[in-house]
Amino acid sequence: MDKGSLFSLALTYLGERSYVAGSPSAEACDLVAQHCIGLALDYTSWTFAMAMTFLDLSSGSARLPDDCLRMISLDVARFERMGNVIYSDDHREAVELRYMSNIMVQSVALPDDEPSFCEGVALLLAAKVAPRLVSNANVAVAMEQAAWQMLSRAKLKDAQQVDSNDQSPGAHSAAYARDLHPIYLS
Repeated sequence: MDKGSLFSLALTYLGERSYVAGSPSAEACDLVAQHCIGLALDYTSWTFAMAMTFLDLSSGSARLPDDCLRMISLDVARFERMGNVIYSDDHREAVELRYMSNIMVQSVALPDDEPSFCEGVALLLAAKVAPRLVSNANVAVAMEQAAWQMLSRAKLKDAQQVDSNDQSPGAHSAAYARDLHPIYLS
């Protein structure tokens, strides 16, 4: 989903008929779009936003990739992170790093094959621009609640895809969500 489609969807939730570049509503979306995508990515470890690379720690330190939003795992026993630099006494040349990438934030482009995630981001965007465009403050609250519910559904779908097998796709995740997190199914 490109920037224009995201803005159009968010604005339709607020009753606007279309997205017009340069309009006050488009400018409001532009101000908070990256923030909204970042919030959605911070919600959980989305498999479609994960990246993997190898760091060279032979000198005792290495810079994180520029697109590293959040570290998931680093294949060393002990390390310290200061800003975007990793320090470790494990002097291997190839240490595996798994992380959440912020490429979607930088490009304001969302994966087309994740419609629930895209809709959740659009609802979150609508919630953040609502105070600038509508006079009813309850609209922003309702949009934000709807956004987090949609992101919860997207999270469940993402977990089901990871945990699925050929005999029973998603059975484990669905049972887990049903037993422990009933809000995901609402």
